[in-house]
Amino acid sequence: MVISTIAVLIEVRNSIQHSLPGGFLIDRKCLIVHSAMLSDLASVTAPLKEKGVRIQADERSYAVLQGCYPQELLSHASEESYGTEFMSLTLAIRTVDSLSEAIVHVNTYGSGHSE
Repeated sequence: MVISTIAVLIEVRNSIQHSLPGGFLIDRKCLIVHSAMLSDLASVTAPLKEKGVRIQADERSYAVLQGCYPQELLSHASEESYGTEFMSLTLAIRTVDSLSEAIVHVNTYGSGHSE
């Protein structure tokens, strides 16, 4: 089960990574979205709902996804969501207002290994 879950997450991450517009960054645990790109979030996450990926979203991204992402797969993120490498079909989403804020996020919550 864990192997198949990891394989699906890698497949989803890779498919999203190649189609991400500017203003989005994805690592193993979190999709980081620039606030100016929130209007594109529903289309960027569309492949995730097809795979049944659970999203833990911050307040701003939750507000965008509410009503267009399945409610049973959408929840509010906590601070713990960002530092967790989920061993399931789960992805956290964090909205930032600048590149420096994204860098602080990665430095704070990243593993220091491959980010």
